[in-house]
Amino acid sequence: MKTYYEMIPKSYDEIGVLSTVPNPDIPDWAYVDIDLIMKYASQIRLVLKDGLYGHFMSSDMHKWFFSQELKDFIESKATDPTHFEFIPVPASSPQYGDRTYYFINFKTDLDVVDIYRSRYFDGTDNLIMSRLKYDVVEKKNFFSTYKKTIFGEHYIDNIIVSAGLRRSIARHKLNSGLDYIEIGAIEETDNIPVNRTVVALHKLRLQLYDWMMSVAAEPIPDDIICACIQLKEIDKCQYEVSISGSTIVPENLQQMYEHSDIIFEKQKLNIMSPYLEGVKSKYICTLILEVQCDILVNTPQGSLFNRKANIITDGADKFSCFYN
Repeated sequence: MKTYYEMIPKSYDEIGVLSTVPNPDIPDWAYVDIDLIMKYASQIRLVLKDGLYGHFMSSDMHKWFFSQELKDFIESKATDPTHFEFIPVPASSPQYGDRTYYFINFKTDLDVVDIYRSRYFDGTDNLIMSRLKYDVVEKKNFFSTYKKTIFGEHYIDNIIVSAGLRRSIARHKLNSGLDYIEIGAIEETDNIPVNRTVVALHKLRLQLYDWMMSVAAEPIPDDIICACIQLKEIDKCQYEVSISGSTIVPENLQQMYEHSDIIFEKQKLNIMSPYLEGVKSKYICTLILEVQCDILVNTPQGSLFNRKANIITDGADKFSCFYN
């Protein structure tokens, strides 16, 4: 297994943090979404807090920042500089003066993570550490593991450098504030088995997603305020799932779900937890609720009501680890 390195800010360092200057024209949630960050980039301003300027800095907007010198160096050394861009943001400090820092936007969605041979918590697809596909990254020395999925999520969103580029950054003394985490790249000769649990869970996610998208075209009835998903195990590893709409929130559930509202332009839907009948795996139920909420948030015109479909997994043995 070859070794690459994830760039991270150095802990307990003299380097400070870049903090966003409040701007009423920028919504708070814009700082955690790359598309919105790009939209408001020209209005973002930073201020240095709790330390010195460094070549690599953390911030309160879920982005790492590069100094002018480190940015120029990486642009000159990257094997593929066309798949990313640096976005300038002004930074200020009463003590250390004004500077320009840069966050990075990767324009290419590279399929570099070996999802099925990465490390996960047992029985789940909750990632511990990703592993890379060496045949994809072999000729790259600077890239991101960012990869969108059909659910709008990503498995990991990190900046990766090769061992050679890491050494070169240190040689040119551009590593103030910068630390690394080792990340492996799997070669064909590495004897690392596929994680069958993760394979099965991803297949289930895809099936749920396909089913929900197939029923998401109806307009939401005006009197519907509550959506509830039901899951019934009709055979081992075979499920019947349905979503129904209600004009009221059941009295015994009002307090429990008063904080789970999802807001639409003209109405509010309370998303109820799955009603489970004979289901032995809480994790499968969680997956279904996650997919349901994602579709309702991103498809506000869809009702998902009063439809049924069978969800068939790819073999009972794939899910045996989930049963109590």
